[in-house]
Amino acid sequence: MRTTATQASDHQAEYYDQINEAYYKKVSESPALLAEPLPMPMPMEYHKPNRILLDRIRAHCSGNLQGLRVLDLGCGRGGWACYLASLGASVTAFDISEINVKIAALRAKTNRLDVSTVVGDA
Repeated sequence: MRTTATQASDHQAEYYDQINEAYYKKVSESPALLAEPLPMPMPMEYHKPNRILLDRIRAHCSGNLQGLRVLDLGCGRGGWACYLASLGASVTAFDISEINVKIAALRAKTNRLDVSTVVGDA
């Protein structure tokens, strides 16, 4: 029996929902845990490939994304979406995991940032 793309996507969404469910429960009870010293991405999400992206953003935009629209595909818990919004961008954060999107939305709300969230499969 072959696995369809839809079945694989459903399995992936369930996996991410499962691993983030306890975290979501914790932060939904204490949203202050998501308050970040912006504008800096969360340390756990700040690794070498992201450092390159961050350097490019700073070089090309002088750290000001005012008036730009950004689509963050595979946003996870919303660390980058919120960081980019803190620089002035209007961000749409998109992820396959409903729990991740809830966390991203809560992070944006807690930090008073312009981030719209969407659950879906790209």
